[in-house]
Amino acid sequence: MPIGQQIAVNRTAHSVVELHEDSNGEYYAVITPQEGLKLIRGEYLPLGNRLQFPNKWDKGEAAEYLIQHKIKEQEAIVARASEELSKLQKCLIRTKETKY
Repeated sequence: MPIGQQIAVNRTAHSVVELHEDSNGEYYAVITPQEGLKLIRGEYLPLGNRLQFPNKWDKGEAAEYLIQHKIKEQEAIVARASEELSKLQKCLIRTKETKY
């Protein structure tokens, strides 16, 4: 076999699911097929409001994966903000009690 010849099938058709916001502030998913074959990756991670996925995935599952990922991100942000708020409130109480 010649050097550099591709022996594995490592490309497949892909689509992109994106979250858009309508005039009422509601999100909706739009799935767009991509042209050509793209490399198959071991892991597919959303980037912002967008996820590229292989067409062998169910389109509904791909949209759900993106939405669940976004929900987890927002929950983590809320948890960090809540922790920061609690720390700041305790600091304010201690500061009011301290005589400088």
